[in-house]
Amino acid sequence: MTTLLTLMVAVYLGFSAGRLEPRPEDRKDADIADGAGELGFFPPYSWWPLWCALTASVIALGVVIGWWLVVIGALLGLIAVSGLIYEYYRGVHAH
Repeated sequence: MTTLLTLMVAVYLGFSAGRLEPRPEDRKDADIADGAGELGFFPPYSWWPLWCALTASVIALGVVIGWWLVVIGALLGLIAVSGLIYEYYRGVHAH
């Protein structure tokens, strides 16, 4: 089954790669200046993944200690996940 799934992904990537135009670094006749320009968006630092991990650990600890801690962790988790999702809509890094 793993071989078939790997073959399925390989066939899809093979067909997709045939339809894309080559990048400048893949062409033999390309100059260095052809690859110049913006490379993409790289997000700055963020504290939200830390809070998401802490709330996930509170939820896991709540399963051991008591279900009331799971509820508290889930409520804090909603705040942490919404902060992670909407990070670039407000504050210093707003677009």
